[in-house]
Amino acid sequence: MLSYIKSENLKFKRTFSRKFIFLAPLIMSCFAYLISFSMPDSQKLYNAMAYNWWALIFISFGPTLLCIFSILKDNKTYEFLISRGISKEKFWFCKIIILSYYLFIANLLMFIFTNIINYLLFGSSHNILAQLSASAILFLVSICLVPINLIVQYKTSTIITVIFNFIGLILGIKLSVTSFWGFAPWGYALRLLCPIMGVQPNGLFLEESSFLWDGNVILPGIILCLSLFVIFTCIIVSLSKLKN
Repeated sequence: MLSYIKSENLKFKRTFSRKFIFLAPLIMSCFAYLISFSMPDSQKLYNAMAYNWWALIFISFGPTLLCIFSILKDNKTYEFLISRGISKEKFWFCKIIILSYYLFIANLLMFIFTNIINYLLFGSSHNILAQLSASAILFLVSICLVPINLIVQYKTSTIITVIFNFIGLILGIKLSVTSFWGFAPWGYALRLLCPIMGVQPNGLFLEESSFLWDGNVILPGIILCLSLFVIFTCIIVSLSKLKN
């Protein structure tokens, strides 16, 4: 299994995917600073804005793009690999592991870059425990979308995968402020950030009386993320054929 994982990781050598997981958090954290630095309470606004945009944009489309790049890279070699006796189950399982690892790195870098900006440009950290909790939650949300996107991309096409995720994002935004938020995984990040970062899905700070402060959604959200990850991983590794 370890050799499979190493082989899968080598496929990403000198590819845009590795650059993407570094550039995405760097650009997002820097752009949030450029927007917020001249506003009142700029440091608090910066952290809320950075993580809100990260949840809205990267968590929704980061896993999508990584899965698309991964499948496109394997389109010409999949049948060859299988003909060489490579286990299909191990093939897909290792792919999920590597993509999840890259998403872990991306979320970790987002945490690091935002704190570097906090220290260098604001002179201090700001609610570092909340940022750490938010990063962990966002990682869990992002990996639950990996097996879903792998299935959609491999069985359909890039255009359909992008449209599928765009519809999921719109649905996630709509449901994230309702009691039905659990039905749209693309909105989990926005909903779970509310009590952690004190920010609404639309980027505005929460009012003190807002029901979105309720932290009781965090544990169910984590369970939902892990459940979806396990369920769709089991589906993709157990299918005898993902392409007719």
